[in-house]
Amino acid sequence: MPFGQNAGYARTFSEPEAYSKNHLKKTIDMKTMTCKQLGGACDMPFHATTFEEIAEQSKKHGMQMFKAGDKEHLEAMNKTQELMRTPNAMAKWFENKKKEFENLPDNKL
Repeated sequence: MPFGQNAGYARTFSEPEAYSKNHLKKTIDMKTMTCKQLGGACDMPFHATTFEEIAEQSKKHGMQMFKAGDKEHLEAMNKTQELMRTPNAMAKWFENKKKEFENLPDNKL
């Protein structure tokens, strides 16, 4: 018995229709920042709905670059470590980056 015939289905779908991207497509409003915008060394984009999510993605990327021994990222990390020595400076940097994130336009992804 063919799919949908006398099986209680209201309608049958052809294979291309059932699996089309348009049928399954859903957009999400997200913001994008690059590694450089977050104090890093490259143009790797990160996409997230909150600053905390994008900061976590950046942190994971930084750990990967650290393990790889990437010179440019290591230099950027040294600059960030300098900020960490002064709690107020790091808190101010973090707050400024959060404001920058919040002021970015949403992307439809």
